[in-house]
Amino acid sequence: MGAKQNSHSVGGVVVLLVCCVFAASVLLALAFGARIYRSVEDRTESGYNSRVGLSYISTKIHAYDLAGTVSVGDFDGLSALYLAEEADGERYYTILYAADGWLYELYCQDGVELAPDDGEKLLEMGALAFSLEGDTVRAVVTDAQGHSASMETFLRSGGAA
Repeated sequence: MGAKQNSHSVGGVVVLLVCCVFAASVLLALAFGARIYRSVEDRTESGYNSRVGLSYISTKIHAYDLAGTVSVGDFDGLSALYLAEEADGERYYTILYAADGWLYELYCQDGVELAPDDGEKLLEMGALAFSLEGDTVRAVVTDAQGHSASMETFLRSGGAA
Protein backbone atom coordinates (compact mmCIF):
# COMPACT_ATOMS: atom_id res chain seq x y z
CA MET A 1 0.00 0.00 0.00
CA GLY A 2 2.91 2.39 0.77
CA ALA A 3 4.40 1.99 -2.76
CA LYS A 4 1.06 2.80 -4.39
CA GLN A 5 0.63 5.96 -2.29
CA ASN A 6 4.23 7.00 -3.06
CA SER A 7 3.55 6.56 -6.80
CA HIS A 8 0.48 8.84 -6.53
CA SER A 9 2.58 11.46 -4.77
CA VAL A 10 5.24 11.35 -7.49
CA GLY A 11 2.54 11.55 -10.18
CA GLY A 12 1.01 14.60 -8.47
CA VAL A 13 4.39 16.31 -8.26
CA VAL A 14 5.05 15.62 -11.97
CA VAL A 15 1.63 17.06 -12.93
CA LEU A 16 2.28 20.12 -10.74
CA LEU A 17 5.74 20.56 -12.28
CA VAL A 18 4.32 20.34 -15.83
CA CYS A 19 1.66 22.93 -14.94
CA CYS A 20 4.33 25.27 -13.53
CA VAL A 21 6.48 24.92 -16.67
CA PHE A 22 3.42 25.65 -18.83
CA ALA A 23 2.51 28.73 -16.76
CA ALA A 24 6.09 30.03 -16.94
CA SER A 25 6.10 29.52 -20.73
CA VAL A 26 2.83 31.45 -21.08
CA LEU A 27 4.19 34.34 -18.97
CA LEU A 28 7.40 34.51 -21.03
CA ALA A 29 5.43 34.48 -24.29
CA LEU A 30 3.21 37.31 -23.00
CA ALA A 31 6.21 39.36 -21.89
CA PHE A 32 7.96 39.00 -25.26
CA GLY A 33 4.73 39.73 -27.13
CA ALA A 34 4.10 42.89 -25.12
CA ARG A 35 7.64 44.13 -25.77
CA ILE A 36 7.35 43.48 -29.51
CA TYR A 37 3.93 45.17 -29.60
CA ARG A 38 5.33 48.24 -27.81
CA SER A 39 8.23 48.42 -30.27
CA VAL A 40 5.92 48.21 -33.29
CA GLU A 41 3.56 50.78 -31.80
CA ASP A 42 6.43 53.24 -31.13
CA ARG A 43 7.74 52.83 -34.69
CA THR A 44 4.26 53.26 -36.15
CA GLU A 45 3.57 56.38 -34.08
CA SER A 46 6.90 57.92 -35.03
CA GLY A 47 6.24 57.26 -38.71
CA TYR A 48 2.71 58.61 -38.41
CA ASN A 49 3.88 61.85 -36.78
CA SER A 50 6.52 62.33 -39.46
CA ARG A 51 4.05 61.76 -42.30
CA VAL A 52 1.37 63.99 -40.79
CA GLY A 53 3.92 66.72 -40.04
CA LEU A 54 5.31 66.65 -43.57
CA SER A 55 1.79 66.69 -45.01
CA TYR A 56 0.92 69.69 -42.83
CA ILE A 57 4.04 71.53 -44.01
CA SER A 58 3.27 70.76 -47.65
CA THR A 59 -0.30 72.02 -47.24
CA LYS A 60 0.92 75.26 -45.66
CA ILE A 61 3.37 75.76 -48.53
CA HIS A 62 0.58 75.34 -51.08
CA ALA A 63 -1.62 77.79 -49.15
CA TYR A 64 1.13 80.46 -49.32
CA ASP A 65 2.25 79.65 -52.88
CA LEU A 66 2.48 83.18 -54.24
CA ALA A 67 5.49 84.89 -55.79
CA GLY A 68 8.02 85.90 -53.13
CA THR A 69 6.23 84.43 -50.13
CA VAL A 70 8.14 81.22 -49.35
CA SER A 71 11.66 81.20 -47.95
CA VAL A 72 13.92 79.02 -45.84
CA GLY A 73 16.08 80.45 -43.11
CA ASP A 74 17.35 80.28 -39.59
CA PHE A 75 15.12 80.90 -36.56
CA ASP A 76 17.14 81.13 -33.34
CA GLY A 77 19.57 78.49 -34.61
CA LEU A 78 16.84 76.20 -35.99
CA SER A 79 16.09 75.41 -39.62
CA ALA A 80 12.80 77.15 -40.41
CA LEU A 81 10.32 77.71 -43.20
CA TYR A 82 9.09 81.29 -43.55
CA LEU A 83 5.73 81.92 -45.22
CA ALA A 84 5.04 85.63 -45.78
CA GLU A 85 1.83 87.56 -46.29
CA GLU A 86 0.69 91.19 -46.36
CA ALA A 87 -2.13 92.42 -44.12
CA ASP A 88 -3.11 96.07 -43.63
CA GLY A 89 0.11 97.20 -45.26
CA GLU A 90 2.24 95.18 -42.80
CA ARG A 91 4.27 92.04 -43.54
CA TYR A 92 3.60 88.97 -41.37
CA TYR A 93 5.30 85.58 -41.26
CA THR A 94 4.14 82.10 -40.42
CA ILE A 95 7.27 80.28 -39.30
CA LEU A 96 7.40 76.48 -39.15
CA TYR A 97 10.26 74.82 -37.22
CA ALA A 98 11.01 71.92 -34.89
CA ALA A 99 12.34 72.35 -31.35
CA ASP A 100 12.50 70.06 -28.33
CA GLY A 101 10.92 67.19 -30.29
CA TRP A 102 7.90 69.21 -31.47
CA LEU A 103 6.76 70.86 -34.68
CA TYR A 104 5.98 74.50 -33.93
CA GLU A 105 4.13 77.20 -35.81
CA LEU A 106 4.62 80.87 -35.03
CA TYR A 107 2.70 83.76 -36.59
CA CYS A 108 4.33 87.15 -36.11
CA GLN A 109 4.81 90.59 -37.59
CA ASP A 110 8.01 91.28 -39.50
CA GLY A 111 10.76 92.61 -37.23
CA VAL A 112 9.32 91.30 -33.95
CA GLU A 113 11.88 89.32 -31.92
CA LEU A 114 10.43 86.07 -30.55
CA ALA A 115 11.87 82.83 -29.14
CA PRO A 116 11.09 79.28 -30.30
CA ASP A 117 9.01 78.68 -27.16
CA ASP A 118 6.64 81.45 -28.27
CA GLY A 119 5.29 79.27 -31.07
CA GLU A 120 2.38 76.89 -30.85
CA LYS A 121 3.17 73.17 -30.42
CA LEU A 122 1.48 71.24 -33.20
CA LEU A 123 2.82 67.70 -33.28
CA GLU A 124 5.59 65.60 -31.76
CA MET A 125 8.36 65.42 -34.30
CA GLY A 126 12.08 64.80 -34.44
CA ALA A 127 14.69 67.05 -36.00
CA LEU A 128 13.51 69.03 -39.01
CA ALA A 129 15.63 70.54 -41.78
CA PHE A 130 14.44 72.70 -44.66
CA SER A 131 16.13 73.55 -47.93
CA LEU A 132 15.04 75.49 -50.99
CA GLU A 133 16.45 74.56 -54.37
CA GLY A 134 15.03 76.62 -57.20
CA ASP A 135 11.26 76.33 -56.88
CA THR A 136 11.31 73.18 -54.72
CA VAL A 137 11.07 73.16 -50.93
CA ARG A 138 12.50 70.07 -49.27
CA ALA A 139 11.79 69.08 -45.66
CA VAL A 140 13.55 66.20 -43.91
CA VAL A 141 12.40 64.81 -40.55
CA THR A 142 14.69 62.59 -38.49
CA ASP A 143 13.19 60.80 -35.48
CA ALA A 144 14.92 59.81 -32.24
CA GLN A 145 15.84 56.38 -33.65
CA GLY A 146 17.60 57.96 -36.63
CA HIS A 147 14.93 57.11 -39.23
CA SER A 148 14.25 59.90 -41.67
CA ALA A 149 11.40 60.86 -43.94
CA SER A 150 11.33 63.65 -46.48
CA MET A 151 9.04 65.48 -48.85
CA GLU A 152 9.52 67.90 -51.68
CA THR A 153 6.94 70.51 -52.62
CA PHE A 154 7.12 72.34 -55.91
CA LEU A 155 6.16 76.01 -55.84
CA ARG A 156 3.78 76.39 -58.76
CA SER A 157 3.96 80.16 -58.74
CA GLY A 158 7.73 80.24 -58.58
CA GLY A 159 7.06 81.70 -55.15
CA ALA A 160 10.51 81.37 -53.61
CA ALA A 161 11.58 84.63 -52.01
